[in-house]
Amino acid sequence: MKSWVIKIEWAPSQLEEIRMWDAEEYAPQLLDFRETLLVSFLQNDLPWLAALREIWLEGKKVDPSSFFIVVGRKIGANQDESYPFGILVEYTGTLSVRAIGPRKTLHKAESDINFVMKHALDLLESPSSWEKVVVISHTPQSEWKKVIEILSKSAVVEELLQKAQDLLTVDPREALTYALRAQKIYNQTENANGEFISLLVVAEAARLMGNYPIAQQYLQHSLEIADKLGDTAKLQVLNNLAGLYVDEGAYNDAIKLYEEVLEIATKANLASEQINVKINLAECYRRAGGLNKALNLFEEVLVMAKAANEMVAQAYALNGMAKTLEEIDLLNNFDQVKEYYEEALKRFEKLKMPEEQIHVLENLTSIFERRQDISEALYYVNKAFNIAKENKLEEKLRYLEEKKKNLIEPEE
Repeated sequence: MKSWVIKIEWAPSQLEEIRMWDAEEYAPQLLDFRETLLVSFLQNDLPWLAALREIWLEGKKVDPSSFFIVVGRKIGANQDESYPFGILVEYTGTLSVRAIGPRKTLHKAESDINFVMKHALDLLESPSSWEKVVVISHTPQSEWKKVIEILSKSAVVEELLQKAQDLLTVDPREALTYALRAQKIYNQTENANGEFISLLVVAEAARLMGNYPIAQQYLQHSLEIADKLGDTAKLQVLNNLAGLYVDEGAYNDAIKLYEEVLEIATKANLASEQINVKINLAECYRRAGGLNKALNLFEEVLVMAKAANEMVAQAYALNGMAKTLEEIDLLNNFDQVKEYYEEALKRFEKLKMPEEQIHVLENLTSIFERRQDISEALYYVNKAFNIAKENKLEEKLRYLEEKKKNLIEPEE
């Protein structure tokens, strides 16, 4: 087990060694300690000594400037007894527990992990119930206060962003409020990645509210940050912007952006992204009336998806090919259209994607209805109805129930 040696200078030329065990090996549960707990502890009015002189890990000296140790004495069951206990924490942009000890205390506890976890939590949550709790670091407390301030804001902003993401589909207006507050703090703390994610959430909330100009404004802002974060971030924004144009029915504008995404993905050799963007591109061409171009792209996707063994993309490509051929000439392509839809359905069934299964079944219902083959149309709509019922898709159930009635008793 890895061993840490911490050297503390309590008085000039008076060094004390504290020997500790590595947290990752001895008590890995400590690695999951919430950073908010550590930040909250450091905001207490506790004695703070700049007396940490040396740190050694497995005989190798470690730079002590990014570490602090929290130590205290715990009163035992017998009030006359007490024993030391402490944790070593490192700051590398976040706070993480690195070691636990001293080893003699752990030996007495017979390496009981529950003892370690209970004492670590108690030390951080209730330091007033301990004797002589002190924070010891290499650098002065004033330097650590700057870190604590940043981390304190970080803990708050992460909570705000999480609330925004949780509320996105439930209450986009409320999500927008939380995301804007998060974005402001991330901007103040110069956290580009956090600000980028916040802006994407703001834009998505605005889109869900139907406020496309605001959504576009924030996506353009996020694009400025994405340029600094790299291709993956830029692709995400461009995809979102293109999707916004699709929502607005501006298919030609969406096509231009998807072409740009495809170029970036191709240069970066991102095969999966190329497949996804070609599906979106093909769908845009189909909706814009470029049916032959759409069909060619869907066929390309199918070949690429089979080579990459990506079943989801295969299913979408087959459904797209069927829909495009249906729009080109259903009468002369009926058997091919039906075959593509059924192949797409098989894949969605294997993938356990009920909503997509229903969508394909609705397409099959439609082609048989157009052919005036009501019995076959009813077969597919009933199959879709059963899937919706099994998965408790209430809105779909109501729609499909009405669809069945109209097939059985068509309106005059």
